[in-house]
Amino acid sequence: MKIKYDYVNEVIEIEVGEEIGDMVIDMRRKEDSADRKNRRHCLRLDSDMDRGSWNATQKDDPFYNIGVETEEDEMRRLEAAISQLTPAQQKLIEYVYYKGYSMKAFAEVEGVSQQAISKRHQVIIKKLKKLF
Repeated sequence: MKIKYDYVNEVIEIEVGEEIGDMVIDMRRKEDSADRKNRRHCLRLDSDMDRGSWNATQKDDPFYNIGVETEEDEMRRLEAAISQLTPAQQKLIEYVYYKGYSMKAFAEVEGVSQQAISKRHQVIIKKLKKLF
């Protein structure tokens, strides 16, 4: 019995015994059947069909709400911790994290070396970890 394998660039036929050939054919049938069942029961989320009332929103998801509340709470705690920093430290946080400056660019604004800004940054991070 010959078993045929179709590849992108070629077709290969292999001569096998009757028993192995029957096993391969049976396996292919089972695989095709499983694929058909899977396609039948799968729901495509990108389809344009009307999803009706089963389509829940994020606000209905309790885990989403927990995540949002936790994130908002962490932001409040972080803002409170930042408010306890010195004005110079707050300025570094503002320029680097909110305005998107690099350490080198902020060092140029301050007129100091990049190493000095990096050291300040390390001190600020340690202080925030203690406060947070």
